[in-house]
Amino acid sequence: MIGTLVHLWLQVIAEEGLDDWPLARLETLPAILDSQLYRQGLARSRHNHCRSVILTCLENSLVCPEGQWLLAPHQQAACEFELNGLVAGRLVRSSIDRTFVDAQSRWVVDYKTSRPAPEEDMAAFLEREVSRYAGQMQTYATLMRSYDAKHSVRVGLYFPQVRTWREVTAGD
Repeated sequence: MIGTLVHLWLQVIAEEGLDDWPLARLETLPAILDSQLYRQGLARSRHNHCRSVILTCLENSLVCPEGQWLLAPHQQAACEFELNGLVAGRLVRSSIDRTFVDAQSRWVVDYKTSRPAPEEDMAAFLEREVSRYAGQMQTYATLMRSYDAKHSVRVGLYFPQVRTWREVTAGD
């Protein structure tokens, strides 16, 4: 639920443009977020926590250099980009959170709203998450290479709760 709304709002920000999203605009979102959380069936007792996490993710994305880079205008940019095809002989349907061309590369980005466990250090968390999603990112890269053969494809994970970006190796 948190991830769904973070993805939705990051898409809105990217499509409307960073210039239209000063931090003060986030102050207009709590009532909208509560309505969205309610429509998704979330108990009101959980709204404060979920709203807080969503707003943290959005604020972090607006202020950190990696978040700004991901949300900025780029060539061939798209959010929630549907891409389907054959990977290792099986039909795969994917929705890519963000893709764009920057310099000579096609970027494929997946947003993750996870954060380290209380006793876990950031390096261990990132290693675990990169390992966990490496297969998914490899699939995205394979699909994107079929779709866009003109550009080298690079993939990465963005963690807005902790303002962290990690490129993921996705071999051919």
